[in-house]
Amino acid sequence: MSPAATAPGDDTLTAAQLAVITSARLALIAAIRLMYPLQPFLAQQLSVDLRTVSLIVTVQLATSMLSPLGGYLADTRGARTTMLAGVAIFCVGVVGCALSTTLEAFLVGYALIGLAIALYQPAAQGYISGRTRYARRAQALGILETSWALAAMIGVAPLMLLVQQQQAVSGAFWLLAGLGIAAALLVGSTLPAAPPGARSTPTEPLDWAVLRRPVVLAACGMALCAFASYNTVVVVQSAWVQSVFVADEATLGWLFGIAGAAELLGALVVAAFADRIGKRRTIVVGFGGTAVMVALIPLTAGHWEWFIVSYALYFFLQEIGIVAMFPLVSEIVPRARGTVLALVITMTGLGSVIGSQLSEPIWSRAGFAANGLTGAALLIGLLGCVALIRSDAERAPDATSAS
Repeated sequence: MSPAATAPGDDTLTAAQLAVITSARLALIAAIRLMYPLQPFLAQQLSVDLRTVSLIVTVQLATSMLSPLGGYLADTRGARTTMLAGVAIFCVGVVGCALSTTLEAFLVGYALIGLAIALYQPAAQGYISGRTRYARRAQALGILETSWALAAMIGVAPLMLLVQQQQAVSGAFWLLAGLGIAAALLVGSTLPAAPPGARSTPTEPLDWAVLRRPVVLAACGMALCAFASYNTVVVVQSAWVQSVFVADEATLGWLFGIAGAAELLGALVVAAFADRIGKRRTIVVGFGGTAVMVALIPLTAGHWEWFIVSYALYFFLQEIGIVAMFPLVSEIVPRARGTVLALVITMTGLGSVIGSQLSEPIWSRAGFAANGLTGAALLIGLLGCVALIRSDAERAPDATSAS
């Protein structure tokens, strides 16, 4: 096929471009994931309780629910421009956190970080999806999602060690600011604004009725349940580990490194196999296994070895389910791909807000075992939503995967 005939959805994305998009997302995600193990330290430094400091996570997650704005801008103004805007806002947010000495200032900084994610994520997924065939899209988006795992391995763990050494958080956020600037330079200098040969035509008006289809609603329900479950457990997990195993900040950072390694393996499994065995089947295996592990983790209290094993399996299986969601969703309504992806990401934000608000009250009133059971119940609801989702591309001639 000649360049002039290239159409969205053909394989025009280069490995170098995918690496740039993934690396830039890694910097943004590192700031998001840092807050989970950082909460107990930050609560002590700001002289507030854990429930109060968890507002930072809630605010960040709430602003990330503006993802429809990111999807709309990606569909109408261009994905590359939207990604650049997201990275620029991220830099402002982390600099604000570096200069912060009060809870209110951190809230503002993390709100900006959440907005940055809201713009960058759907734009990045739309950019990749529009330049990759559906038959290999799980591979491309799976590689993008390795940034979530790598953020824990090479981001959160060393940042938490830096926090412990300095007994302050400013150094970690200044380092994130530098990474954000580098990400902006890479995105701006290496990514073309449009696929080769793409015609410059106005964007067609979006048919909003399409977004009310049952399959889209089911996809939104799937995302909401996934992240409500995740945050119901993870928001208080570090505090639980501290209370049960007497872990310090460096140990919590090390645990997030283990989580990152498990998630990296999960994302690579999706990239390697989901296109062949089917995206829906991969989701069911991932989240079905996660439901079992999240219910078992609280039972490992006092048994460090069993905790490490179940902890790693939980993040491995969870990542398989999460990463497999996005290539499936990306082809539900191809002509509104950015907006549909943004709606699903919004539901991940809403689910995260719900989970983060449920997490501490459940833990303080009923114990961590109740968090695990609540997370498992939400994942069972998720599997019901998955049964309703089927992309048209899965029945297309070029789709090599089963449903």
